[in-house]
Amino acid sequence: MGLFTSRTQVAKREIVSALAGTSVLTPPGHTIVVNDIDGWSVIFDVDSPEEGPPPIFFGPRKVSRIGMPFTARDGFVWDLKRRRLVGDKIYERRTKWSTAAGVSWAQEFERIRPQLKPPAIAFGFGDFDHEFTIETNDEARLHELFEPRAFRDLIQEQPTIRLKTEQDEKGWMASLVPELREGVAALFFQDRALLRDAADVRSVHMLLRAAIDRLVAIGSADAKPPRIF
Repeated sequence: MGLFTSRTQVAKREIVSALAGTSVLTPPGHTIVVNDIDGWSVIFDVDSPEEGPPPIFFGPRKVSRIGMPFTARDGFVWDLKRRRLVGDKIYERRTKWSTAAGVSWAQEFERIRPQLKPPAIAFGFGDFDHEFTIETNDEARLHELFEPRAFRDLIQEQPTIRLKTEQDEKGWMASLVPELREGVAALFFQDRALLRDAADVRSVHMLLRAAIDRLVAIGSADAKPPRIF
């Protein structure tokens, strides 16, 4: 470790090395790592500027993103993140819950549900509805996307999560590829703290691949991956 190298920077370098992908220098002036997963490009972008205005006195915050480009077949976009306080508490209680007393987590959640504020979008998916906040331009499409329990489980397993799609010529993917082909959108996972190790990165790969499969299944994404690098 160098004199001015933080533990976080070292961890990031170790993750990048473990991914064994191809390093690509992008116009913003930083390096991304591109992997091929089942024919789909997976982009690991370390220390990317966070969207929105920076906090007062602190300057732009950095985040890390793992994303997959896809060809959009419609204008469906969504942005999922765990609700602060309520969502965090649900995650904590669920992951520590024991059925030793003969009570399942689903039963326990039904007991505490009346104490919680109603979710912004009520899908009928139990604790999932209350654990996350999701912004979208099509609620019916969103319900279809999250219908499979196995997909929701992959989302709920992540300790921290922001998962979103983006179709924006000024967005993250367009900043990496100035000549981005029309119709190419981005699905990405974002984490301020970054992921702990390569195993965590691979679990996100699995989540992204499952999300792409769902987008293809509901007709929102093309089944053929786009080539952008």
